Amino acid sequence: MFVFALLLAGLIASGLFPGSGDPTGERYSGADGKRLLAAGTLQSKEITANGFRLILDHVSFAPGSSKTSSAATAMIRELNAALSSNDRVQVFLSDGRDADASLYGEAEEESGLWKNFSTPKDQSDLFAAVRVGDKVTLYGTCSQSERATNPGQFDNRRYCLARRIVLKMSGVTLRERRSPNGIQAIWAEYRNQVCDQRIRLQKGLLDLFGPEDASQAAAFVLGDSSGVDLGTKSLFRNGGLSWLVCVSSLHISLLGMMLYRFLRARGIPFLPVSLIVFFVVFHYAILTGFSLSAQRALITTGIWLGAQIFGRTKDTLSALSAASIFILLRQPFALRDSSFVIAIVCILSIEYLTPILMRILRCRKAVQKKLCSALALWIGSLPVVLWFFYQTSPYAAVLYPVMLPLMSLFLGFGILSALAGGLYVQTSFSVILTAGRILAWPCRFLLSLVRLLCTVEQKLPMSVWILGRPALWQVLLYYGILTLLILLVI
Repeated sequence: MFVFALLLAGLIASGLFPGSGDPTGERYSGADGKRLLAAGTLQSKEITANGFRLILDHVSFAPGSSKTSSAATAMIRELNAALSSNDRVQVFLSDGRDADASLYGEAEEESGLWKNFSTPKDQSDLFAAVRVGDKVTLYGTCSQSERATNPGQFDNRRYCLARRIVLKMSGVTLRERRSPNGIQAIWAEYRNQVCDQRIRLQKGLLDLFGPEDASQAAAFVLGDSSGVDLGTKSLFRNGGLSWLVCVSSLHISLLGMMLYRFLRARGIPFLPVSLIVFFVVFHYAILTGFSLSAQRALITTGIWLGAQIFGRTKDTLSALSAASIFILLRQPFALRDSSFVIAIVCILSIEYLTPILMRILRCRKAVQKKLCSALALWIGSLPVVLWFFYQTSPYAAVLYPVMLPLMSLFLGFGILSALAGGLYVQTSFSVILTAGRILAWPCRFLLSLVRLLCTVEQKLPMSVWILGRPALWQVLLYYGILTLLILLVI
């Protein structure tokens, strides 16, 4: 399975795999600046820091009026031919706030993930009118996501293409809406309940944490990083801890492990425990946006639970390969996504490089073993971190053993406080608000501690190494040497 995953990755990287031959999405450029009708199925809806966002799949485009030139008609025909059923369009709706205001206070000056409206028009009614699973027709302005203009800059277009988001729309009006029926209506109702729960939790976190900390709490617990300011993102990135501003696979895997051990300690058999844990993990993955990391964590957790049921030992390499194959077959551009690639490399580094370093350095004590694991994580991920971000921090290896336990504590208290906040939004009971604020206090303390550690780290000499992107042959040579080292020591 690992060999097949490598072959699939090679085909995608070379552009030979179907759907991977256009890494910049230029085939959709004809729709830039055009006002078109977009018909599709509403896949998700959510509140962001600066308004609302809808995701449509199974999309097709049509001209907005009968007076359409032959060139525009040909462009729409080519656009529809380029689209596949998995391709998505993200639709931004204004919440009526000014451009310099957001859900979490003052908005960022520039954001590649959000289009500021010069004359904001409140589209809350449109957001409330549509439900997940509806077949809708929207009329609005289409455009492509922004590309990076400098080396190492965040590339929003690459980020979106990795998630099959090919175009975005703004200034939309609703032309038609049809509700699903049959089995589709049942699945759509579940997803609507999840969307409503996510919105309640977001509002609850805002009530408990206040604007400044709520944005980071929402990023850690719910995967909504739209409100995290540029300064905080830069702080974590320069510290080598960019994964702190989003829900990573660590959160989902950790939640599954904690719940599994808790239920098994109470004598519940393997099968019902595994089914319960998988549903909870699946629900949390959907709740946090079903990111690439969430998909991979869900698959690997499911394989681990299956191993528990049938009395087998889970093979990390096989589970990771299966998850990678599933994701890459559906979303080939995920191979160019930093979070997807770095997460895989980190898992492989911890699994296979840590034992080698422990043998070489003769680690015996628990503290030494944790440091070896952190060092393996830094060494193993160094080339891909440089490939995507052009820089690294040598002190990140020292922070990893501290950050992981802190994030485990934050996840536990964060989920409990979010649930309390969501319940308060639903009931308005003051006692629940008080309990939620008590649960949120450890999270606020941990957030302050994490920011302090990152600030202290960056004041150390040579805290950031800007080395640029390595050549492909250098990356392959680096990992070839690591693989040879592992084989020799084993």
